[in-house]
Amino acid sequence: MDALRIYPLFGSPELESGTTGVWYWNGADLSAVGFMTDEEHARVNRLVDASRRTQMVQYLTARRHLLAIALGVDDAAVSISHDVAGVPFLPERPDLRVSFSACGERGVVALHANAATGVDVEIVRDIQWMPMLSMIATPEEREWIQETVARESDLHPFLRLWTCKEAVLKAVGTGLRGGAMRARIPQMLLQGETQIGIAAFEEQTFDLSIDTPEPDVIVALASRR
Repeated sequence: MDALRIYPLFGSPELESGTTGVWYWNGADLSAVGFMTDEEHARVNRLVDASRRTQMVQYLTARRHLLAIALGVDDAAVSISHDVAGVPFLPERPDLRVSFSACGERGVVALHANAATGVDVEIVRDIQWMPMLSMIATPEEREWIQETVARESDLHPFLRLWTCKEAVLKAVGTGLRGGAMRARIPQMLLQGETQIGIAAFEEQTFDLSIDTPEPDVIVALASRR
């Protein structure tokens, strides 16, 4: 994994032992793979498409490698578990909160010392976005996104909405199935007028930020206030 290039996001420090923050990688930078558990090998082997298997191996080994650096241990010593809702946690480090995301060859790890945290990464690409929009957006959000995408021929506004809601609901502990329409995202974030704001889900509030490590990549980070 020595060839892995790591990019700090959201003002995070360079990745080293004892640090917390958010770090991004592009899988195209990988020339080798690292440690995987038997369960992770089985997860990879269930995938039929060879390119998806390669991406999954890169994602699973890269996220463990980044955590190993931050925790100051070998890759094989990093244990990643999930609760009944599928939220990841580190059983050996209950003082830390962790969140992961991947899209294609891109991936991101968020490690937080206190607050519940959610992170999401998306590549701006041509997708069937209208059915997805109806799943996550309020009527007002749908109207604005549809008008903006049609006017600008650009899916950035939709994918900003998607990544923000995904990040918030990961911090809530449910993911998008937990009620994306109830996650309220500041309009200025969706419009690209600011990179930071305060989001809400029912009675909970979250610090929400967007970063763009590459022109075609959007990363959203949510931390419970």
